[in-house]
Amino acid sequence: MIFLFLNGGMSHVDTFDPKPMLDKCDGQPLPGPKIVTDRASGNLMRSPFKFRKHGQSGLEVSEIFPQVADRIDDFCVVRSTWSDNGNHGPSLLMMNCGHNLPGRPSMGSWITYGLGTENQNLPGFMVLCPGYPVLGPVLWDSAFLPSVYQGAYIPGGERAPDKLIRNIRNQTLTADQQRRQLTLVDQLNRS
Repeated sequence: MIFLFLNGGMSHVDTFDPKPMLDKCDGQPLPGPKIVTDRASGNLMRSPFKFRKHGQSGLEVSEIFPQVADRIDDFCVVRSTWSDNGNHGPSLLMMNCGHNLPGRPSMGSWITYGLGTENQNLPGFMVLCPGYPVLGPVLWDSAFLPSVYQGAYIPGGERAPDKLIRNIRNQTLTADQQRRQLTLVDQLNRS
């Protein structure tokens, strides 16, 4: 499974979540009580992109994703998430952990806990980021689940293995010595 979360990326109303009422109310003030956020907000604005139904599922996809639209039946589009807080931090927690306060297992932890993993030698899920995301590890935390369900953060801005994974190089052994040591451990393990 590949889960894409693009913090600061395109809006859901421009990609996979058309809002017909937003088209009708374009330019009008938000109805109801004023929502308190960390930024000023203006009137409602409809998406500038057109949507069409695609695939057997009939999921509506924006015109900006024509190739995705051709494969939409292979996607899972979730439109039921919500937050009562418009600020990024609590909303990120709500989306990833189901609560706007830290201390709950992340979605990746629950998926790995419930479905398992095909291997026992690698993390159940990995977090690939081009930098360090807002809030950081609480977004892929296993919380009260065992730590084996914790996500492994891999910084996406690096290419060198020793910068991607800390302590990958042994400071006291040469590469040849380390290879011989690992070979011995492997032989002991097999016996």
